[in-house]
Amino acid sequence: PITSMAIFELIKEGKVSMKSRVSECLPQLDNSPIGNISIYQLLTHTSGIKDYVSIGNRDELENRKNSPREIIGLIKDLPLLFEPGSRYKYSSSNSFLLGVIIESASQKEYIEVLQEKVLSKANMSNTGIGDKYFDTLLSKGYYKKLAGFELADTVGLSYPFSAGFLYSTANDLSSFIDLINLESKSSDIGKQWMADTIRPFGLGVTRIDTLGENRKTMLVHNGGIYGYSSKMVWVKEDDIKIILLTNDYNKYLNVLAETILAILYQKNFAMPKKHLSDYLLDKYRGNGSFTTIKLTGNELKKCQVSEKELTMFGYSFVKTKDYANAEALFRFAIELFPESDNATLCLGNIYDRQNELDSAKYYYNTTLKLNPENKEAKLLLERLE
Repeated sequence: PITSMAIFELIKEGKVSMKSRVSECLPQLDNSPIGNISIYQLLTHTSGIKDYVSIGNRDELENRKNSPREIIGLIKDLPLLFEPGSRYKYSSSNSFLLGVIIESASQKEYIEVLQEKVLSKANMSNTGIGDKYFDTLLSKGYYKKLAGFELADTVGLSYPFSAGFLYSTANDLSSFIDLINLESKSSDIGKQWMADTIRPFGLGVTRIDTLGENRKTMLVHNGGIYGYSSKMVWVKEDDIKIILLTNDYNKYLNVLAETILAILYQKNFAMPKKHLSDYLLDKYRGNGSFTTIKLTGNELKKCQVSEKELTMFGYSFVKTKDYANAEALFRFAIELFPESDNATLCLGNIYDRQNELDSAKYYYNTTLKLNPENKEAKLLLERLE
């Protein structure tokens, strides 16, 4: 959203327009599938460009200094996911390209434009770029692990660039929402943008009656990077702001925001339950291992239980090659969800990675018995055969 606001300021100055094509701003993309995409389509995430964080060697890219040219090189020749303008799909590539366009159109550094056009205007004195990510005065990001809270990995900040390398505070983000509000009333582009039904100001928007008898316009954006999560909500008609920032990779911000809104609008609500993965971490902390997981029915009732979340939790151990804990979690997922072909596939993958091929085949075959249409199990089994 902050990158979007900087683009609006350049549009006001006539340096770019909503209809400007990427290739007009970045001539090196003239022959790329990206070249004909408009700034409007980048802003609304209707471009069809694949998200660059899901391609290439992510570990390598995150931990070294990349130039924008290198990141653009990853996506410039890829086929688009869909015809630009035909549908919505969030992609960090859109915000990254907008940052490069800001630099090209202004002939200034991205942060210089941001400071001049947005941060100063909104009195956001505690917001800046992530070159201070390692500053001792800023909160450090954490992950919850079996041993306790551990510092999260850091990332080379040229990698997220204008798609997410800003730090801020709740007060500053409140001031930013005030700037959005002002723009929506005072400038032609702000009025036009707020009336847009796709993604005003680069924010998700809800205009359905979820809060009461009267329709509300709720604008939302989430943020996240290793060890940090954030959520910003603005209910326009009532000027209600909910800003949540945490220095741990937190899964609860969406449900917390929903519950706060329900309380404010005097609707029925239930207090959020602890995720099963967090409950397990708390219960087995200090053991170093899950070994055999045993929970009572009452313990499970206290938790938000999801097969997908549990298997994703298991894969967090796969990533560090902690196969014993991953196996314990996948077996527990099978116990809780005996009909889940995904849980058996995950367990087969554990054995596959450790070259225990007979066990891998057994669980891949079990997966296909549960779901004969599981394409991944078919491919993995064919490779082993």
